[in-house]
Amino acid sequence: MYLGYLASGSGAVTASSICNGLNKIFDSLRNGNTLDQAIAANTPFANATALQNVFSSPTNELVAFVRSLAAANGAGSAIAPSLSTKGTDILENSTTGLKTMFVVTDVPDVTPPGGGSTPVNLNQISLQIGANSNQSLQFQLYDISTGILGLDTVTVIDHLSASNGIHAYDEALNRISGVRSAYGAVQNRLEHAIANAENTAENLQAAETRIRDVDMAKEMVEYSISNILLQAGQAMMTQANQSRQGILSLLQ
Repeated sequence: MYLGYLASGSGAVTASSICNGLNKIFDSLRNGNTLDQAIAANTPFANATALQNVFSSPTNELVAFVRSLAAANGAGSAIAPSLSTKGTDILENSTTGLKTMFVVTDVPDVTPPGGGSTPVNLNQISLQIGANSNQSLQFQLYDISTGILGLDTVTVIDHLSASNGIHAYDEALNRISGVRSAYGAVQNRLEHAIANAENTAENLQAAETRIRDVDMAKEMVEYSISNILLQAGQAMMTQANQSRQGILSLLQ
């Protein structure tokens, strides 16, 4: 909490101020910075070790922070407006800290196919995977955004919220794994359909080749026979012409 107070830069010991400061630290970490770099950029301390050393030798600022946090009038209370607020009010009243700021919203169910309930989906896609009219494949497009999974309200400002956040992420991972399994089954069916289509195309091409392609050996034999018969016919015609010419020469 002290880290969030320092990073906020507002000097106010309030829940919103501490949350804003911690958000700065987390944003810096998400941007690829180390914890030491995030602390150096948002607080007066150079690194995490320097910040830890303050608790060994408390400064006036740290003492003032703790005093404000535990003030009887609740001016610095991060849990409720006043320390006189009952514990049940803190947990049940949505206008006070824990219920609105720390408790993670329940993650809605995103059940994959076969789960026994209606899945939360955007659209259904139908693919024609065969040559016949009924050879099609339908599958769902699932919305697994952080809002649907309930991850956009997760905070880690204290132990309770961090524990709830871990549970929310575990549930989200389980649901994402279910959706990935459903898409994996669809991918396997598509790969099988593609393999069958490739085999069918190859067999069809082979059949067309057998029908269209010429048997060259057989055609060459037939060509040779035709050529021999043609030459023989020409030779006989030449011989017949010579015989007629010989008879005519004798008559002359």
